[in-house]
Amino acid sequence: MKSKIEMFIRDLLKEYGLFKPECRGPIFFKEELQKYFNFEFKEIALEDKLQGAILKGKSGVKIIVNSTIDNPGRKNFTYAHELGHYFLKHKLDENYNGCKAKDIEAGEKATIIQERQANCFASFFLLPKEYVYLNYNIVMEQLGFPPFRRLNIYRNNYNIWKIVCCRFNYMCGVSDTTLRYRLEELKLLKFYVE
Repeated sequence: MKSKIEMFIRDLLKEYGLFKPECRGPIFFKEELQKYFNFEFKEIALEDKLQGAILKGKSGVKIIVNSTIDNPGRKNFTYAHELGHYFLKHKLDENYNGCKAKDIEAGEKATIIQERQANCFASFFLLPKEYVYLNYNIVMEQLGFPPFRRLNIYRNNYNIWKIVCCRFNYMCGVSDTTLRYRLEELKLLKFYVE
């Protein structure tokens, strides 16, 4: 399923002129996506446990993110997660009242399959494979490591992980959790710290 989602996203990004694997900088720009997809993106204060929601109605599609989220990369992930529900054509039943933090933070361990798929969509959407490789190698070069070197993170070198996260957050606008998920999925990171 992951490879199908990744192929779908690559086609989607190409269709809208957003596939820029040579790019340094965030792929996710709320204003661009609003223009391309004709969605309304809003930040409003939601109940603490809610991170975001997608609302489909006669007036169009609204994607809402909790304005109390203080991490911009986390907000981007939540927007992309809600886009995932839309583009993966998830049927959100009458009991759907938004996505909770536990569903989004669980990554591919989320208990609800639609939430796992939306999490996968979000990480692939924000960090397409080619984009990750380019930016990962830039960061590795800045740190004096050879390209495509897998990072093995232990307690004694955890500071390297924080530096990598900081640089990716600056360059790509993604959260540490999104970066970790994507680098582990691409076998560029092995985490031995829990």
